[in-house]
Amino acid sequence: MRPYVFLLSTLLFSLVISPSLSLTGTLISSYGTVDYPVPGFLEVENGTLYKDGHPFVILANNYDNALGTYLAYQVNIVDQAITECKTYGFGGVRTWATGTGGEQEAVYSLWQSDPVELFRRFDEFIQICKSNNVGLVITLGVVAFFRRGGGNLGDPNSGAYALYKEWVTQVCSRYRNEPTILFWEILNEYEYSGEPFGLVRAFNENAARDIKAADPNHLVSSGSGNWGYNTDNWDLCNGAVGVDIASVHIYSDEVENMLYWRSGWPSYELVKEFILQWKNRTEALGKVMFFGELGGDVGYDCATNTTANPDNQIFIWCLQAIYEIRENYGFNGFRSGACTGKYAIVPEHNPQIIDAFKQYNGI
Repeated sequence: MRPYVFLLSTLLFSLVISPSLSLTGTLISSYGTVDYPVPGFLEVENGTLYKDGHPFVILANNYDNALGTYLAYQVNIVDQAITECKTYGFGGVRTWATGTGGEQEAVYSLWQSDPVELFRRFDEFIQICKSNNVGLVITLGVVAFFRRGGGNLGDPNSGAYALYKEWVTQVCSRYRNEPTILFWEILNEYEYSGEPFGLVRAFNENAARDIKAADPNHLVSSGSGNWGYNTDNWDLCNGAVGVDIASVHIYSDEVENMLYWRSGWPSYELVKEFILQWKNRTEALGKVMFFGELGGDVGYDCATNTTANPDNQIFIWCLQAIYEIRENYGFNGFRSGACTGKYAIVPEHNPQIIDAFKQYNGI
């Protein structure tokens, strides 16, 4: 998610995919169906994501500020996400521990003044999700939250990194044995923070190391965004030692612009070629991929016009390409993934997209 949309609508939906025959709020594999969440933790083996020995699948909402809002104000918006999970067969929520906007200051102040209360609220939030069989992908924060410590977050000797390490040590160690948390994301799109680009890989490696020192049970994703055709820069984020799950964020307006300037007006084949490059890089890295954000135009409210917006067609092409690549190219990496829609790209507001979404997921 780009910084300029932090204060806008944050209602999203996401999915994690596996080689299963259908996609619901349960874990499904050739071994059968079991209740979700199940005891145990995710693992990556030979470029495939597993949970308790079974290929992993989940469809989830992306409510970036749900956790931060609960920590800051004890305002419960995760119930809305849980309601959608139950209504549409989703199995999880992706959310940010520090919040996305104004709640960051309140979270930080509470952490400094009364950490016992902060973690009491954190415990409550997890219990709400756990009691409803909803898993969590937790993004550990945003750069602005930790710059209070001073210096560049990417500098391991800075006050900012010391603050980040203190935060992830406390959070990740506390919940190291909690399987309701599916995996941690280092940050949301650190590479767009404006810090020196040469710090990106070292930061991700340092962060992954410190997260795993506090919590050896959960996998770690970079939380990185969209690198277009620059696979070298993408590798800096996702090829870092200790990063288990490669991350990419795609919005259809961005895809449209990239393809237009490179190849002319977008087509399905060009969209598929665009996504194939990430398949190739993820496969080369021996990792799995998480589409943490995949949606429509970040500046367009699709609730007001669901059919005329060409970004909707590109969004559908992105979904179609992901599943065609997964099914026809034998790529295990796409057994992990997420798909998010920005603004009103949710079932009740955009039947065109949700129908395609269900079609390509066998729902």
